[in-house]
Amino acid sequence: MIGYKRPSLYVVRTDKSTGQERQFPAIRRREDLQKGDLVFFEGRRGNGIVGHVGIVTETRRDGTFRFIHASTNFGVIVSSSTEPYYASRYLRGGRVLEETDDLMPEQTENRTPKRLEAKNKRCFFEM
Repeated sequence: MIGYKRPSLYVVRTDKSTGQERQFPAIRRREDLQKGDLVFFEGRRGNGIVGHVGIVTETRRDGTFRFIHASTNFGVIVSSSTEPYYASRYLRGGRVLEETDDLMPEQTENRTPKRLEAKNKRCFFEM
């Protein structure tokens, strides 16, 4: 299991591999992406096969977005879809979560978080 936590985002990922992304409903238009959606990028081979996955943290009306992901050289980072490396490799988005009103047991601020929970209950995101 891989986990990452910061004040506005809590992510837990279980044993799903990048190659299993086709089980998620595809989002073709960038304008339709929402916080918590997965974004899939082509690998370095340029063969149309997913080689990298991120989680959308911010969206803009023009279809650009920011996403959190793991970098080989820099660890967990937030990047922009406008960066040439990712802009040229974007394939599609995927939505696997549904919103609930449940609260996370670990609240660090006096606020009511939005909890997004996977239908298979194997991962969750707090925004």
